[in-house]
Amino acid sequence: MSKDKKKEQKVEEPKVEKDPKDLKIHQLEQSLSSLTKENDELKHKLTSYERQVQEINDEYVKKITEKAKQASEVIEQKTNEIKQRLTQEFENKSKFAIEKVAVEIINVVNQFELALSHTPSDPKILNYQRGFNMFLTMLKGLLSDINVSEINANVGQEFNPNQMECFETQHSDEVNDNEIIKVIKKGYKLHERVIVPTLVIVCKKAN
Repeated sequence: MSKDKKKEQKVEEPKVEKDPKDLKIHQLEQSLSSLTKENDELKHKLTSYERQVQEINDEYVKKITEKAKQASEVIEQKTNEIKQRLTQEFENKSKFAIEKVAVEIINVVNQFELALSHTPSDPKILNYQRGFNMFLTMLKGLLSDINVSEINANVGQEFNPNQMECFETQHSDEVNDNEIIKVIKKGYKLHERVIVPTLVIVCKKAN
């Protein structure tokens, strides 16, 4: 082998330098890959945050809905209570609006009954009594029409302070303590309300 050939073998091949453009493109590709990865991570975080926000919003809406429902039920209940109270007050006012007139009629009835409690000997007065009886019957019918009724009270019955008024107390061997000895004047009710208490004498035993 000749010396020239040996020299040719020892000669190194020249290095090929990279194109700056290719290097720049490579760097850009790496940056783009990194940005894409960061973008995916941000998207994932954003999706997680959106899900959390939605869960919080759903829970908030649920609580608000429950509170609104409870408030609505309370308002409806209070409204119904007010309506019932007003209706009851109106009914009571309507029911007892004629109480004053009823008491006046009862006073007239008492006068007629007092006049008819004695039997006169004079025939002329007897004729008047027949007329009084007719008026008395008419007045009692009127009281019945407006829901006025007599309070039941008899001798021997226990004294009821809610329906009766004690005129006086007396001792009696015929009735027990706190029982009626005598009914002096009838009592009356308008519906369930006492408008004229029964006037009675009550037995009180000596200790």
